[in-house]
Amino acid sequence: MSGESVKLAIGVRPRLCGARGFLTLGFRPPWRYGEAELAAIREARVVYYPTAFYADLLAAIGKPTFPGPATYALVGDKVRQSALFQLLGLPHPRTAAYPPARFADITRDFPFPFVAKLPHTSRGRGVFLVRSEADLRAYLARLPRGRPALVQEFLELERDLRVVCFNRRPVHAYWRLRQGNEWRTNVAQGGQVSLEGVPEEALRLAAEVAEACALDEVGLDLCEREGRFLILEANMAFGLAGFEAAGLDYRKLVKEILESDEIEERLLTRRR
Repeated sequence: MSGESVKLAIGVRPRLCGARGFLTLGFRPPWRYGEAELAAIREARVVYYPTAFYADLLAAIGKPTFPGPATYALVGDKVRQSALFQLLGLPHPRTAAYPPARFADITRDFPFPFVAKLPHTSRGRGVFLVRSEADLRAYLARLPRGRPALVQEFLELERDLRVVCFNRRPVHAYWRLRQGNEWRTNVAQGGQVSLEGVPEEALRLAAEVAEACALDEVGLDLCEREGRFLILEANMAFGLAGFEAAGLDYRKLVKEILESDEIEERLLTRRR
């Protein structure tokens, strides 16, 4: 059971089904692995799909992983994502988080209407268009006790762009068009997929964001505003409707990358 002869994975992911050259251990705490399995983890050049439990632990001992720890740390956490975008100076709509003691400051800083999000959201759920004090009270009542409110300027959009990056490079992109009276563009909320040409500028920004934020497998949402693209948020759990509309098999695409040396070349070259 040598980490030199196979690619080692901990998490059991659908992407790995059928991928050649992988040994998948399945998640267990270290005291539940045998010594041969622990040795395989220690000897592996890269540990694939380390799970949220092991991602930080392996990073602490200098073991490269795919995805890296940032991918797990930012899953669904819109507050931390926005903080990271702002720390890196990435183009991002005006956004702020408010602890409960500062809820009264929200309407001072953001005029109606504005967007408010629950701290952990996906597929457009937990995202609200706040038009009035009554809407704001209803949103705040939904927040888990003690959690911050996340508020973002409202950009009235007819469409936004989903760019999926794997191994920190774009592998597919498509527009999402809002429908009817629905202000959100999420496909899960009724948005329609369009394969109309995607600007190279948007793909460059997506690659920049994936690299700067160390996000290895992510669906990035971008929008165009006043002649430039902004990063809206990152989704580590994303649907495949855009791939299906283009006749692309995402799992096959990922399987080919996993079976190649592309990931290890990137991770191990940077360590030298």
